[in-house]
Amino acid sequence: MLKVVCFNKKNSGGMNNLNSIRDAIKDHALTNVKTYDRDSYLSSFKIKTNDVYVIWMVNHYSLALLIYLALVRLFTNIKIITVQHNKIFHPQTSSSLHNIVSTLMEQMGFFISNHVGFLSRIIYEESGRKNKILFSDVMPFDIHLDSSSKNDKKKYDLLYFGRNISYKGLDILHDSLIETKRSLRVVIAGLGVSSLNWDKLRDKHEIEIYDKYLSDEQLKILITSSEFSVYPYRSVSQCGPLVITLSYNGRAIVPNLEYFTPYSDLDNMVFFETGSVQSLTSKLNNLEELKTNCDLAHEDDKLHTFSWIHLVNKLLSI
Repeated sequence: MLKVVCFNKKNSGGMNNLNSIRDAIKDHALTNVKTYDRDSYLSSFKIKTNDVYVIWMVNHYSLALLIYLALVRLFTNIKIITVQHNKIFHPQTSSSLHNIVSTLMEQMGFFISNHVGFLSRIIYEESGRKNKILFSDVMPFDIHLDSSSKNDKKKYDLLYFGRNISYKGLDILHDSLIETKRSLRVVIAGLGVSSLNWDKLRDKHEIEIYDKYLSDEQLKILITSSEFSVYPYRSVSQCGPLVITLSYNGRAIVPNLEYFTPYSDLDNMVFFETGSVQSLTSKLNNLEELKTNCDLAHEDDKLHTFSWIHLVNKLLSI
């Protein structure tokens, strides 16, 4: 039995991943896969021979299960797979101490594992681990049934959601909005986003700020109500917010970083020069033209290559 365990909070990228895996299991009527979250993880301690455990996110909640599995593995044939989502010492928060402690816990989990899986070819190729497995080149996604339509009336021109951490480049968006020639309807959502001075932009733009975590339903409403989502990252090894945007068939503006390259075949992606305020400003000044030229994704073979079912089948083959 394949058992996928996720200890993330409900309103988190990890739980969004787990729910996507659950949808793939349901859509393809798989009976040999079980999933567990914080509310049900105690059931995952019931072990049978040949079980394969996938610990989706290694954190302090998962350590007890990992240590237990490692001990049981001494006497029973089971496998432990952990997932490395980011590069080592990736800044998960603005706290250096938190990032160091989180990294040490991750390394403990990876050391215990039979295999370490990757959802990014960039991180996979840079890793020196001998037990590494590439699950997918980039984070998978499937389009929800209640997704955005090209004919939907949009309340916003532009949406940014995510935490305000330096590498995510929110200041690049801020400075680009200063330089734009046209007025835009903008919504900025995520922890710490209000730390930038958005008030000085309100004479030119209509701006709404939500400095908090948003529920899945709130995110869906914002994405489907926006012409474009924008992710002006300086660097990236994974981008959960982009995957959520694509899963609701939203258009996205991203920098031309190597990680985003596999998405370039999709019709709803727009690229600008990484780190360039001038380049992003140029895109924002031409949103009307971009809307005309930037189509929404369609259900075809090209889109299907990103589906979560491929990842589930990969796990089942291990």
